[in-house]
Amino acid sequence: KKFYREYLENDPKGFYDFYTSQMMREGIKPNIVHEVLAKLEERGLINLIITQNIDGLHEAAGSKKVINLHGDGTKFYCVHCRKDYTAEEYKNGYDVVDENGEEKHIDGYICKDCGSIVRPAAAFYDEPLFLPDALKAEQAMKDADKVVVLGSSLTVNTVKALLYTFIISRISFKFNFYIDKKLKSSIITLNIYKGEYACEKEW
Repeated sequence: KKFYREYLENDPKGFYDFYTSQMMREGIKPNIVHEVLAKLEERGLINLIITQNIDGLHEAAGSKKVINLHGDGTKFYCVHCRKDYTAEEYKNGYDVVDENGEEKHIDGYICKDCGSIVRPAAAFYDEPLFLPDALKAEQAMKDADKVVVLGSSLTVNTVKALLYTFIISRISFKFNFYIDKKLKSSIITLNIYKGEYACEKEW
């Protein structure tokens, strides 16, 4: 249980070693899916990406309209004074001069202003989602004409709830107004494997 707030608070150095070695590995770049989605956005074919990932690869590929449902693991801040830190500052740390005039190196998980813990700007498994982003995602699903699900089994409860929001808003529209026998939106899934809630036809 490494990606937990409890672990960060109980062992800040252990969490820092885990995060910098496992979550900030060198050479991680956007793949072809990230790049294609960015191109589709550029051409006006998609309006928004809602992602569970915290790696920032959609933005790195050029996507502008992204909701990071679980936060952004490439940004960091102090839990006490809220000072922001870049990924480079967090990973590499920094050098300071103490009261004796001696230079020493400080690991990036220690805030250079107040000495408290620096953490990723992402929701841990034992934390709720960031409410503003969750509300934006919910409204986007209500307003969507179509939803494309990529690379997800749809078993994570937060994402499953968003899918329900999309479906219910379409069903409500149909039965309240009796405009059409066929729902005016569809869900398209492009999964490597099918999850319990995956669907390959129109709802």
